[in-house]
Amino acid sequence: MYADGSSSTSSRTTISAEPCLFSNKESKPRLLSLAPELIQIIADELDIRHVRSLRLVCRYLSRALVPIAFRNLTISVSKNTLGSDLAKLRTLASPGCPASFATRRLTIGALSPCFDPTYTGPTWKFVDDEWVAEEQPQDHEGLAKALEEIRTLIVPAISSLKGLHSVIWKPIEKDDNTTQALVMNAIGRALNLRSLRLTLSYCKVPISFDNFSHLRGISIEGTSQKYHEETFESLARMIARSPDLTSIDIVSNWRYYYGIDRTQSLHQLFKYCAPDAPPLRLRHLGLQMCLVKLDATTLPHLRHLRSLRLTYIEDPHTRARYTIEEEESGDSALRREQKRYGSSLAEFWTTLLQTGIQLEDITLDVVVPPFVDYLASYSGVRRLHLTPGGFQDGSTSDLIGEAFYTRALPKHAAFLEDLNVNAVYDGGWCFGSHNREILARCTRLRTWRISIVETQESNNVSDLLDTVCLFMPQLEAIDICSTTAEELRSAYCGSPILAHLMRTTRAITQNIEMYKPPTTVPPNAHLRLPKVTVSSDKVFAAQGSRFVDCSPAKDMSEHDYWRYQSYVSFC
Repeated sequence: MYADGSSSTSSRTTISAEPCLFSNKESKPRLLSLAPELIQIIADELDIRHVRSLRLVCRYLSRALVPIAFRNLTISVSKNTLGSDLAKLRTLASPGCPASFATRRLTIGALSPCFDPTYTGPTWKFVDDEWVAEEQPQDHEGLAKALEEIRTLIVPAISSLKGLHSVIWKPIEKDDNTTQALVMNAIGRALNLRSLRLTLSYCKVPISFDNFSHLRGISIEGTSQKYHEETFESLARMIARSPDLTSIDIVSNWRYYYGIDRTQSLHQLFKYCAPDAPPLRLRHLGLQMCLVKLDATTLPHLRHLRSLRLTYIEDPHTRARYTIEEEESGDSALRREQKRYGSSLAEFWTTLLQTGIQLEDITLDVVVPPFVDYLASYSGVRRLHLTPGGFQDGSTSDLIGEAFYTRALPKHAAFLEDLNVNAVYDGGWCFGSHNREILARCTRLRTWRISIVETQESNNVSDLLDTVCLFMPQLEAIDICSTTAEELRSAYCGSPILAHLMRTTRAITQNIEMYKPPTTVPPNAHLRLPKVTVSSDKVFAAQGSRFVDCSPAKDMSEHDYWRYQSYVSFC
């Protein structure tokens, strides 16, 4: 939406059923005279529910739209929709199902007939001077039959999808061991599978990757306490025999009682890669809560890297011990192992700078001076997501923030399309007069997230929106984040922090509602107001030359309501 009230041309096509389907001069419907490929291109512009409705018009459209309607498929079984879920499995397991050759992406969710996604906990009653939880009635005989049918159908249902390219599997706690083993076995039979995304948190069986050797992307989320080492050993063997692998994403969690060891390290991933074999040509690497070190073992596989995500990276050289095992063992074999397979982030970025690898997509939650040096050494980053962390005080944070905006960001301003600088505390990383001119050079931005220090008296919101209107014609959405006061960096109590955040968020919201676009604009400039989100919560859409709150309504419980009111009054 432009500031003068005009609308930009949408990238999606609006299809009117009557003009497209029928002609006044011809008895034959126009749409039916098109080739199936053209019909599929048109259908790509429609919402999937409209595609499914359009398939009901006639057999020709039904056949032509099969690749669109069944491109993405979800398999799940839960208590509330047990009948329809089992019917879908029966259809998929039967010969001649349209999804057999049309489905490219499969999402597997809950596979338990006793799982109720709406269940929030037991109902409690006060009986004989004590609170007693009411038991939920269960049809044990019916559930047993349903579970047996799931076990019978799940393998043929998944195996029937001959054109499957991508699988996302998110097991739940109520899944049983046998069903999970059957699912993993069926996924391993998918000959055309290229991408696998697996959540380990509720895996009840060892995860084996022995049947995979043709993947191009692998993503592992969560941590399996019982089968952790076994899973990552199998993963390393799979990586060693997957020459086409270009993307690895590991999102590990903290393991209670255990420190992060070599199994959660970059070296573990390449453990079985032979030194004399051709290295991988990885384009994307994502690691969370892992040990990272660049050396002769790991670097050869990263020479073609273009996308990197490092979050909650374990730095054995700078942090204090925080697990029970570490406290009891002191400077034990675990600590020595961590130092062997992990390096400091400063050392990591110093080494990467020396390799000449130029990333285009970077996500970090800790910023160190060598990273700024690395970023300032070249141009071409298109997506940059930073949560400036790792600082013990505001002065150090401001110094590195200044270096980022003056030395590093100008090198990439002409290329950036997605910029996210989500500062947690007030200071130099936030938008202000000190970096407005540099940020205004990011004229190709489409999405932008930035923190801001705002009060009722300041005009930072107005300056920010003026910058967007005047210099960022392609920006589609901006997320403005509130920050925590610097003096609360070491606060032990969360109440002052929450109160401050609510106060600043309210000030930002009010200033957006009062905002008026600039009346004088440079030649050839066209004022354009993007969608604005405040702290990922309040949403404002442009209507004419002003912003209107269009935040979705939220159902708030009585407990949350009174807690919210107490914070408002405290602010």
